[in-house]
Amino acid sequence: MSFDAVKEYVSNIKSLDTDAMNKARQRLESLAKPPGSLGRLEEIAYRLAGICGEIHFDSGKRGVIVMAADNGVYEEGVAATPQSVTLAQTINITKGITGVSAIAKQFSTDIFVVDVGVNAKIDNPLVKNRKIRKST
Repeated sequence: MSFDAVKEYVSNIKSLDTDAMNKARQRLESLAKPPGSLGRLEEIAYRLAGICGEIHFDSGKRGVIVMAADNGVYEEGVAATPQSVTLAQTINITKGITGVSAIAKQFSTDIFVVDVGVNAKIDNPLVKNRKIRKST
């Protein structure tokens, strides 16, 4: 891309639409959830509304990032399912046979699975290995 093309592109960037941002804030505050409970995600929604100029828009290509990890509370009797379920579900997501897979497919959304702490070695090219450590 030439410098002139970049300059023209940048000159077309407009200020955030504060009316759309306020409408997005009102919409999120009307939902059945504690105020601010979505944290940074709410801030992102306001800003996207400001960029797009409306509260309902098609963002184009979508993706879900699933960060898979275990914790050690099963051994303490706190968690309902053993860590083997985390391993199985991590693999099942890549096969498209989980709830998140079904929803993603319905909305033409890609799924990216990242192992950040599953208590097992996962040898699957569809699972990105970013393991910090096994479990807690």
